[in-house]
Amino acid sequence: MNNYQQIPSVKIRTQLVLISSILVILSVGLTSHFTFQYTEEAITKSAMHKMTAVLQEKKNQIETLHSRATEDLIYTLKNPLFEEYFELPETKAGVVYKDGVLQVTNRQRELKEKLEYAIYNFQEKFQVDETCLIDTSGQEHARLVLTKTAPIGDLSSEESSAPFFKPSFQMEKYQVHVQYPYVSPDTNRWVFAYASPVVLGGGQKPAIFHFEMPMSIFQDLIKIQNGRMYVIDPKGLLVADSDYQFNTDNISLVPENYFPPVTAISDSDEFKNLVDEVRIKENGAGSYHKNGELHHVVYEKLPTFDWILVYEMPHSLVLSDTQTLDNLKTIIMVVGITIILAAIVAIFFISEKLSSPIRRLIKACSEQNIHNPRPIDIHAKDEIKDISNAINSMVAKISDNNKSLEMKNQEILTQNVELKSEKAKTEELNIKLQDNMVKLEETQYELEQQRDQLRDEVRQKTEELLKAERLSAIGQLAARIAHDLRNPLTVIQNTSRLLQHQLEDVLDCVRIPQLKKKDCSLSMILQDIMGRIEVPSNITINISHNDSVAFCDPEKIEIVFVNLLVNAIQAIENNEGTIDVEMFDDAMDNNSVVIKVTDSGLGITPDDLQKIFEPLFTTKQTGTGLGLSSCKNIVDQHGGTITVSSIVGKGTTFTVRIPKRFNQQEAPKKFLFNP
Repeated sequence: MNNYQQIPSVKIRTQLVLISSILVILSVGLTSHFTFQYTEEAITKSAMHKMTAVLQEKKNQIETLHSRATEDLIYTLKNPLFEEYFELPETKAGVVYKDGVLQVTNRQRELKEKLEYAIYNFQEKFQVDETCLIDTSGQEHARLVLTKTAPIGDLSSEESSAPFFKPSFQMEKYQVHVQYPYVSPDTNRWVFAYASPVVLGGGQKPAIFHFEMPMSIFQDLIKIQNGRMYVIDPKGLLVADSDYQFNTDNISLVPENYFPPVTAISDSDEFKNLVDEVRIKENGAGSYHKNGELHHVVYEKLPTFDWILVYEMPHSLVLSDTQTLDNLKTIIMVVGITIILAAIVAIFFISEKLSSPIRRLIKACSEQNIHNPRPIDIHAKDEIKDISNAINSMVAKISDNNKSLEMKNQEILTQNVELKSEKAKTEELNIKLQDNMVKLEETQYELEQQRDQLRDEVRQKTEELLKAERLSAIGQLAARIAHDLRNPLTVIQNTSRLLQHQLEDVLDCVRIPQLKKKDCSLSMILQDIMGRIEVPSNITINISHNDSVAFCDPEKIEIVFVNLLVNAIQAIENNEGTIDVEMFDDAMDNNSVVIKVTDSGLGITPDDLQKIFEPLFTTKQTGTGLGLSSCKNIVDQHGGTITVSSIVGKGTTFTVRIPKRFNQQEAPKKFLFNP
């Protein structure tokens, strides 16, 4: 059977159908995916807007709560009974006690009872736990707890320690101080405190009026049906949480022991980073993952206590209250399947039209006679016709090539006979070459043996020569040691040389290398030094706030600062003293910076003052005499000057002048020593 007849007639059509169907399915699938994703994002964005609106509404309710409490307090405080009570001469005269109990006159008692009745009506009208009227000494003049009036014997005289006491007296008339929540000693629960001073006609503030509102009102205010809403304080505590039930039986006075930390929501790094962002910004939105699910968050800072109101909702809950996404899934699935089925049917008919002429071409090719090919005639008007013409052209070329190949084949047969003759001659030469190779290998082996023998002889002679040289060196060394042992002066001379080398090492350490100059802030250099110098408690260092910029080597100028400050500290010793450091631009020379270090130490004698910058000169038992000499060398290298003035018993001043700009080519190239 001809090879062409083994090709299935439906192979091309099947491939066209499969490839086209896959492309259609992929296109429809991707389009459906992106459509669904875009719709989900739109729903999420809409939900975030709703969350922001809910958050804003809760914020307004919280602000209204504080605003209403403030207005209620001011409304009550406007009652003229407050001023009338404290305008009484006996009230102005100060509190009077008998057996530790506050004493009042009949007039005071009458006004006090009227005040208590007015406060009672205020408590019945509003959600207030406790109200108090406290004077400047901390004495209560009236107290109502849960609408119950405290008898005069129970009034406290120690309210000045209350957290709201001092801030409330700092308020102006009808200004209200809102106190951070604390545990009320009377109701034993967490409360807000609102307080405002009683201001008389002359501007005096004899007392404050305050009331306590339970914090549970604030906590109940943020409860919400969907999602979670909570309030974070600056310390990272949850002062209110819609998902957390605060314990009302076991109350702790310490906020950290009563309010849970914000990490109780999530301790992941992603959530911690979000909380850090919330603390910085006034408002915004974000997200984090919890238990593998995305949680959306919106937040806004409250004006009171810098608390932050946060509203979060898991992604599943964001999508749960809408049917749009589920309906979209169904529509996309139905439309996608319909498009795929219609496309497959269309592809089947198109592939049939395309593959039919191809099958006819395959059949015509399979019926061709290889030895006597005939032209193929396919009735088509597209690329298939071009293929048919190309095959006919190829058949004609193959026929011509067959004739040419037969002629060349005859020529190759003739050349093959000639090559066989040449091959016989080549084999004969190859045998002769192999014999010569054997002889060469034998000669090479003999030469290698001679080479190894000579190498062993050279190695033996070399070892003998090295041994002789070692013995000679040992003999010379023994002679020198014997000579040194016989002559003690040699030992002294060697010790002297060792000391000389050690001195040269010390001198090398104090040589000043090439400067690395740049624009530097002298104030920044001094601040860096102050963090590393240990200053005794008996010494105060005063540094001017002026800053000057000099073109200098910061490491070398740091050495000058350190040496001058250490010398000043040592000059004061164990006495009480001060060190003043000044930096300013030279008024006489605009291109110079002046640094002054003044101490209140013992001072320097005139004789020592003349030698103060000489190398190795020191007045201290433990000093090296290199510090001030090094300072002078560094200042000279910068093209500056260093001078000293001192009064014995009063102190010393070192003055350093450094150019702001200095020509490096003119710089004196000095060392502390020139050995």
